[in-house]
Amino acid sequence: MAKKKILLVVVLILTIILSSIAILPIYAAEGGFTVTHQITQSPSIQNRTATIVLSYSGNSTNAIGGTISYDTNFFESVKMNTTTGIWSTSFENSKFASITMEANPPASGEFVTITATVKSDTTLNEGTITLTNLDGGDAGKSGDVTIKVKLQGNNDTSGQGSTTGGQTSTGTTNTATKKDTTASTKKISSLPKTGIASWTGIFIIAAVIVAIIEFVKYKRSMK
Repeated sequence: MAKKKILLVVVLILTIILSSIAILPIYAAEGGFTVTHQITQSPSIQNRTATIVLSYSGNSTNAIGGTISYDTNFFESVKMNTTTGIWSTSFENSKFASITMEANPPASGEFVTITATVKSDTTLNEGTITLTNLDGGDAGKSGDVTIKVKLQGNNDTSGQGSTTGGQTSTGTTNTATKKDTTASTKKISSLPKTGIASWTGIFIIAAVIVAIIEFVKYKRSMK
């Protein structure tokens, strides 16, 4: 009889602990997840292609999504590479999703490369690419990223910058105002959700209720 009592108590404690884990929401550290950019190649009169690498830091994540727009008065096209390291990216109708299948992805690193082509007949010397709604899932959300790309002369190497959150450092500004939402043709799916599934939480709660009922019955039988 004593062993049965001990077993019931242990089961009750374990189920209460597990149900607490399932019910309590998981909060990402505020401001911990950040998306930044680096212009690794600026466009020039001779070569009108710009290359921008996006990186994340702060928290580990398996998925990063967001929305991209750009100045169509300056850029001919803006594309995202489908593969960058361990990351795969889909891009459609101004929305993108980058996903990695790594079991334990690093807490920081590069996740996608952007290739932007400047129009040959543009009269502007700078254009803007804007990333909004940046979401790292359980890792948290990042501030908007503004990328200002400057058309370089023969010997001009200024205008490169990096962004943390929504702050940008670049050369002189002469930004076109029109935005475009054209993207490539690959279809994207929703960002994968991590953590304990909702049905698992329901199962654990049910187990707690059963354990409590059995414990009450046991206590009554001892009287």
